[in-house]
Amino acid sequence: MTHSIQLVSSEVELLCRPDIPQHIQNNWQKLIDRAAEATQTPAVLVTRVTETTIQLALKSNGADNPFEKTSPGARHRDIYCDKVVRTKAPLLVQDAKASARWQNAPQYECSMRFYLGFPVVWPDEQPFGTICVMDRDEQNRAVELYGLIEEIQQVMNNDLALLQQMEQQKAEQAALMNKLEAAQTSLSEVVVDLEDYKAAIRVLMKERESDRQAAKNEINTELSHVVEPLLRALEQHGPLNARQIADMDALRRVLNVSLEDQRKVSRILSPIELKIARLIQQGHSSKQIAETLHLSKSTIDFHRQNLRRKLDVSSRGGNLRACLQTLI
Repeated sequence: MTHSIQLVSSEVELLCRPDIPQHIQNNWQKLIDRAAEATQTPAVLVTRVTETTIQLALKSNGADNPFEKTSPGARHRDIYCDKVVRTKAPLLVQDAKASARWQNAPQYECSMRFYLGFPVVWPDEQPFGTICVMDRDEQNRAVELYGLIEEIQQVMNNDLALLQQMEQQKAEQAALMNKLEAAQTSLSEVVVDLEDYKAAIRVLMKERESDRQAAKNEINTELSHVVEPLLRALEQHGPLNARQIADMDALRRVLNVSLEDQRKVSRILSPIELKIARLIQQGHSSKQIAETLHLSKSTIDFHRQNLRRKLDVSSRGGNLRACLQTLI
């Protein structure tokens, strides 16, 4: 059973925040696991906060990570992440025991003396939480790889901005649907052109589908552009063992699989087949597509068969529209 990260909050203004979908949680998990391996750090964490509480949302999967997911705890000044959230700025503490300000922090942070954390925020700058690196040893490679953690923070902030935008778009669509329902109940008093409302809904749904696909492509491309240069830098930094090389290859495969599918479709389909594929993806029938493109229905059926053959739909479950949803 899958779960979504949900904000634990009593503040009314935070209740409208969207849940974090499982696939984004999975992407974040892969990033913090790779960061833990690259920095040779026992604990890379993602936290989430409310006005008064803090809770562990994700943690790197190393066996020596001492942190456990628990119920939300109270925020206070001796928790490193609390300052990151309050100041909305990165925080580096190389040795808490040598710092008058942070000497009490290790007793709340599983004896962790080293800390590097960045704020994770919604597009309106309200806090979601933090991404941070912690270690019992003050000599930590995260200082050398500061940019890597910062880039992961940017990926997470961009994901939150995209989710909030999609939530707003859903609200706009719901508002249009409410207007349509209201119009249908008052037909005896007001003459309403229902076809115009339906057309508006269809246009909106097409736009939202395009936005969803563009968002998916943007996330995949951004992850590739952000992480690939860092992987190359790590390869040039020094000799890697077989485990590290295998892990880096696995990360590259995760980043490249979606982009490669999209490039493959663009290569093997003709321009008219791409047009028809996008209309099928949006749920149009052969008759509707024929009317839209000013072609005969038999021509559209012929192109449908070509699409099924070129995309090997039979090996992908047999449903052409479902197959197109994952490829373009």
